[in-house]
Amino acid sequence: SRSFLLTAQYQPVYDDRLEWSLDGKAGRYEFGAGSVFPSLSRMTLDWAAGEGVRAAARFGPTRTELVAMRMSEADTLGGFGLYSRFAVAAKESFEWREGARASLVYLRVFDREESVPEEQRLDDPLTNDVVAGIVTLRWGAVAADLEVAHSSVEGAEEATGEAVRARLSYESERGNRVSLEYVHTDASYYSAGSLEHEPGERGLEVEFAYRPGEILSSSGWVRAYRTIGSSESVDEDRYEFRVYARTDAIWPLAGGSARAYVIGRYDRTPYVTYDYVYSYAGGGGSYRWGKVTVSGNLAWSRSRSPDATDSWTAGGEIRYRVVPRAWKIRAGARWTMATGDDAGGDGTDHERMRATLETKWTLGLFDLEAEYWLIDRDDRADPARSYTEHVVTVAVGHAF
Repeated sequence: SRSFLLTAQYQPVYDDRLEWSLDGKAGRYEFGAGSVFPSLSRMTLDWAAGEGVRAAARFGPTRTELVAMRMSEADTLGGFGLYSRFAVAAKESFEWREGARASLVYLRVFDREESVPEEQRLDDPLTNDVVAGIVTLRWGAVAADLEVAHSSVEGAEEATGEAVRARLSYESERGNRVSLEYVHTDASYYSAGSLEHEPGERGLEVEFAYRPGEILSSSGWVRAYRTIGSSESVDEDRYEFRVYARTDAIWPLAGGSARAYVIGRYDRTPYVTYDYVYSYAGGGGSYRWGKVTVSGNLAWSRSRSPDATDSWTAGGEIRYRVVPRAWKIRAGARWTMATGDDAGGDGTDHERMRATLETKWTLGLFDLEAEYWLIDRDDRADPARSYTEHVVTVAVGHAF
């Protein structure tokens, strides 16, 4: 009934900083420290990451969650000062009957002014308070969520605003599901802890997952919304449109197991002077037979903003378990090419190849891993950005 996990990572080649996290669960208690990724609600603290602590405890029908974290560190660049940003939050939930739950969330995000030298402070530090109430109801396969939030901001700008999020969903016993969500936020509503929604947003989102049989499954979403009072010059009279879909297939083949998938995505954001359009299509598959697994993928993307860029990516790898649960080898390669022109006349024309060779041994109580990367970039539009990089990593671990 108790579990603990400690991880630590230090890669001085890319970032001279130790990253670590500690997670644990003991009966009704949960805790975490180091790198944390809390998610309390869509309109308050969600999809945030940082360094800090979190804790949760359940007592009968109630659950309490606490979070304290640093979302970003202070930095200075060319005379511009960026403050350290911190967040503290609490969530109290009460389930008064099976399938019926109410929650209250409080979030405060603030900048630490002293983290930047006084001569480089350009703006007043931010203080952002958000309070949200959430009600969740479930009747068999149908569920409904309602979240109402209020925010206040102090600093370079001061404002208060409200937001509403309503969601209705259906999920069958087979895992097939469909949901409809509506979001309405005031132009003055702001939550620094949530990266999902913007001030002044009005939108609808449909999400689905469908599995007609054991072999085939699909999922995706469609989203249409517009933003009122955006600071990014988005056309308020037109809707942004985004769609994503994926289909997977798994089936037995010639004594082995085969997998295949296709993905499609389309985004359109109407700005006042131009439309940003992004299209993506990709697919891939793998085949496993005995000790060998072979996989490959191919993708294409195009963006217009009004700069035009087309990208192609192809990759593949082979995994071989020389001795099951004791020695395995992996070799792979990934190739990317991008071409295009921008409004300033500077074009995009480069190729990038990454080759990887990795092996792992289990030697009694210890695991030994060795990996080699070769990265080669040929930039024909800007030769100064061409480079070749060699990376070797060796890791020793002990399983217990």
